[in-house]
Amino acid sequence: MENKFIRWQKKTYSARQRFWFLALQAIFFLLILPAGLFYISSRIDAWLKLPPLSSRPANFYIGLFSFFIGLFWSLWAIRAEFKAGQGTPAPIAPTKRLVAKPPYTYCRNPMALGFGLWLFGLALIANSWGFFSLTALIFGCLLGYIKLVEEKELAARFGEEYLRYKKKTPFLLPDFRKRKVF
Repeated sequence: MENKFIRWQKKTYSARQRFWFLALQAIFFLLILPAGLFYISSRIDAWLKLPPLSSRPANFYIGLFSFFIGLFWSLWAIRAEFKAGQGTPAPIAPTKRLVAKPPYTYCRNPMALGFGLWLFGLALIANSWGFFSLTALIFGCLLGYIKLVEEKELAARFGEEYLRYKKKTPFLLPDFRKRKVF
């Protein structure tokens, strides 16, 4: 029986179709998810009577910086998947080729790194313990999913090429030393 991820990889989508997959994901990740987290975290904070995360105004600017750095990493990774990998982050329209060019030469999961940075930035901007806790939970679950599911799926799809890449490239924290992956 063929793995569903391999079946999805074999299906070909036009650049236009892949763009619409990305647009739907952007609506979810940039609008729906943050709005939901703001709402839920405000309820958690009120219910548990939690104080603000910090009284320092600098946290807002640190949060803003983290948000934009994370957004940059995420968009850079998505662009690399779309152009070099001819796919999207969505499992239903995955990359056709292993992407081993920047930012994927610095770490294997630049999109997850970016996602975590911009969510933690939003938690600082929201100044909310509830938001911070939800972000930590979501980010932890994402990393667990990547480690337990996605890495096996990538090994099944790309075989030895992925295993060599995995051995040479850090999981999450970037290594900026100039090096060639393959």
